[in-house]
Amino acid sequence: MNSDDRLGLQVEQHVEPGSKPRPLTFIWQGTRWVVNSVGRTWDTDGEHHYLLMVQGDRVFELAYSDGAGSWRLVRRPEDFGPSRKAS
Repeated sequence: MNSDDRLGLQVEQHVEPGSKPRPLTFIWQGTRWVVNSVGRTWDTDGEHHYLLMVQGDRVFELAYSDGAGSWRLVRRPEDFGPSRKAS
């Protein structure tokens, strides 16, 4: 588990030789989130960004810093605006 204690973020990841780490689960604010799917990924400023779909169709954006070897939370579900789910 890789963590950034300043934000209370802990990430369980899978790493294949020669590839970027892939988040499997993360704990944020005392809640464990299971990654159901990984959407878009991209690199910027030494970080690899991931759009993650978790339970309840919530989307988070996490970034992994190659230099620091740590994760940070970039955006939470509420940062993406109102839900687009049909009622």
